[in-house]
Amino acid sequence: MNIETFRRLLADIKGVGRNRIKIKPGREVLEILKTSLVTREDVRKRWKEIADIEPAKKHMKTERKKKRGEGSREGKKFSRLSRKRRWMIKVRALRKLVKILKEQGKIDNTMKRILYRKIKGGEIKSKRALMEIVDRKVM
Repeated sequence: MNIETFRRLLADIKGVGRNRIKIKPGREVLEILKTSLVTREDVRKRWKEIADIEPAKKHMKTERKKKRGEGSREGKKFSRLSRKRRWMIKVRALRKLVKILKEQGKIDNTMKRILYRKIKGGEIKSKRALMEIVDRKVM
């Protein structure tokens, strides 16, 4: 088996990138690769003798979150996050708020249904607008 093939298979099995797979130095490693390791199962069983997997770098998520300011953005508003995705996020947030208000007893079941319909129809644009409607109806 080729070293690159081994690296590719192991990266696929472990769900990491190929660059994270480091082959241990030594002649015996090359001999093991030449003599055996033909299938994925063999790689899965014997990879510890041949390779190390580097741990993921810390703070990768925070690094990805940086550099998202207005000056770094390319593409229009809805190419970065589609209209449908924005709609889904907004509607889910509003429906969650309606559920919480119902559990707290601030609205009754009929009011909940009315608000659900208004959310679905796009009449309520934000949480603040929803709370204003609730305050007007309660008072």
